[in-house]
Amino acid sequence: MIRLELVILLMALAVSLLGFIPLFPWLENFSRVFLPGAMLVRLLAERMGFRLPSRLLTAGSLGLFLVYLLRITRADIAGPMVNLLVLLLGVRFLGERSGRNYLQLFLLALFCLAASSLYSLDPLFMLYLGLQLLLFPVALVLLVCYDRDPSITLTLARFRSLVFIPLAMLTVSIPLLLGFFVILPRTPVPLWDFLADPTGKKSGFSETVQPGSASTVGESKVVAFRVECDRLAPQELYWRGITLNRFDGSVWSRREPPAGERFVPGAGRPVPQRFFLEPVSSRYLVALELPGEVTTLRGVTRWPDFTLSRRSPSGKRSSYEVGSFVGGIARGRLGLERRFYLETPERLSPWLQRQGERLRLAGATDADRLAAVEALFRAERLVYSTTSLPVSGEPLVEFLTVKKRGNCEFFASSCGVLLRLAGIPARLVGGYQGGEYNDLGGYYLVTEERAHVWVEAYLEGKGWVRVDPSRWAINEGEMGRGFRQEWFHSLRMAGDMVTYFWNRQVITYDLERQLTLFHEAGRHLQGVGSFRWRRAGGVSLLLFLPLLCWWGGRWLRQRPSPEERLVAAFKWQLRKGYGVEASPDMGLQELIAGIVAPDVLRFVELYGGCIYRDRRLGPKEREELRKIIGRMKSG
Repeated sequence: MIRLELVILLMALAVSLLGFIPLFPWLENFSRVFLPGAMLVRLLAERMGFRLPSRLLTAGSLGLFLVYLLRITRADIAGPMVNLLVLLLGVRFLGERSGRNYLQLFLLALFCLAASSLYSLDPLFMLYLGLQLLLFPVALVLLVCYDRDPSITLTLARFRSLVFIPLAMLTVSIPLLLGFFVILPRTPVPLWDFLADPTGKKSGFSETVQPGSASTVGESKVVAFRVECDRLAPQELYWRGITLNRFDGSVWSRREPPAGERFVPGAGRPVPQRFFLEPVSSRYLVALELPGEVTTLRGVTRWPDFTLSRRSPSGKRSSYEVGSFVGGIARGRLGLERRFYLETPERLSPWLQRQGERLRLAGATDADRLAAVEALFRAERLVYSTTSLPVSGEPLVEFLTVKKRGNCEFFASSCGVLLRLAGIPARLVGGYQGGEYNDLGGYYLVTEERAHVWVEAYLEGKGWVRVDPSRWAINEGEMGRGFRQEWFHSLRMAGDMVTYFWNRQVITYDLERQLTLFHEAGRHLQGVGSFRWRRAGGVSLLLFLPLLCWWGGRWLRQRPSPEERLVAAFKWQLRKGYGVEASPDMGLQELIAGIVAPDVLRFVELYGGCIYRDRRLGPKEREELRKIIGRMKSG
């Protein structure tokens, strides 16, 4: 025989823990202790047969409500509310054993789990929610019996029959829930977004660089972003975020580049990327150097210094696609305003000014003076470190002459200042460097500890050249070690892949993606004829809509663009007519080396003139390229 009261108590404990555990990291210490303590007291009360007075618990609930109501502020709405929910849940555990009290307890546990979505909505949330949904309907059915007779006992067969009905209803409803997730309208902003704590969202990189502001820099393994792209060489993994072009003596900051500047990537290899950015408080987007235009995200400005910015930060996960020219150098189409990138503050350390004058005379060309700056850094035998950093009134001088240890901000800031004093236009770039490639998911995982700052120097006759002075440290070979030394690395990558696809398919499934799927589904149904076939197609669509939407989204992502199809056809004709085998990393110029056919040369000239100038092919250009391929095929 099974005591129904004991079963309901155990289910109440389980449902409450499923609502409490996801909230635990964001609760105050009192709330963390109160609920487990209340559960323990309840179990002891059941064993010893005593109860707390209901009036005392009611008064306690009202007191807690008033205290936390007064703690709610405009800057922090969620914190007091979630703590109050957990405390009220604990009070319900200490209350009387009645069907009404148990029902309130179950509802409070469900609200606690819902409140945890304000802070995190990872795959574990669905696990907790699934377990709660599994227990909740069963508990409701059992509460009906318990409310009639609290002392009732059930045979095992009777208990199974009571449990079977709600479980069967839940099983049938799961496909409907999946279908509703796909088809129900979406709001542009999450309904609970106004409750989220704004202080919980941190930018992966700073919009200013101020060396000497702290003696220690903490490292965080929080995920900054994930990006789908081909595996690249380690020296190519520079994720550009913001360009800093103004130095006031202590802080590097950003101002708009001079009007009329125009730079284009030169001799770079195009690399498409698809980013999944974690919630940030910055309006700047990241991309491999040197980025082109952003697609699939509106309102993005691409500045002449290759900085990508939105009008305002979104504060939520973002997804966008962008192409970059890896390994290229930004060459100017219009003249560079050298004075803008040579500005230094009037009050600058005499030591830095003397070093700058010496470096200015160290060579006749910009390249010679850059080599002299590198020689200076290497001669000082500087150490890369994130602890015991200089914090004096002259942090750059102390870094170069006394402590000789600093992080990337010290290396980049001092290098940028010395380059400007030596007469070389220079600016800083903030972003990330490196990343872990997840072979299971085919994407890079970049964490906050990868945040980095480097320098761009303008060399006459070349353009903007990336200079990473942190690589001049004597311990450069030790930088970045330890990222993959965990024995459970493969398991961690598998777990991150689950989170990645969860964010991609569920969290970022918004109104825009929903409308795109519906538009494509409607376009495919336009050719259906008779009413009978339309009705059959509609029924089939309702039954298989989740599968169709998944397949349609995957087909749209994998379908090659018109430009890709033209290049593929061109390479095929080269293989047939000239025996040229094209490898994935070969450019068109390298591919046609030694071929003097006019049509071949015209194809590469026309195609490259568009693609490498950051614009798509027009209808007339595509038609001409098709005619060239047709002539190559017939000839």
